[in-house]
Amino acid sequence: MSQEEVAERADGMDRAYLSLLERGMRNPSLLLVYSLARALNVHPRELLVDEWPPKTAP
Repeated sequence: MSQEEVAERADGMDRAYLSLLERGMRNPSLLLVYSLARALNVHPRELLVDEWPPKTAP
């Protein structure tokens, strides 16, 4: 899926802003995380953690 498609599905956000998010140059609001998760058909936690399920300490 292209950035344009994801941006449009995420409540019409700007593609350039999505690019900034992908490059770590902006931090999304929680509402935007939910919009992006819905656009990508994933659970929001998949966008918030590096690894799921998180590793537990021994």
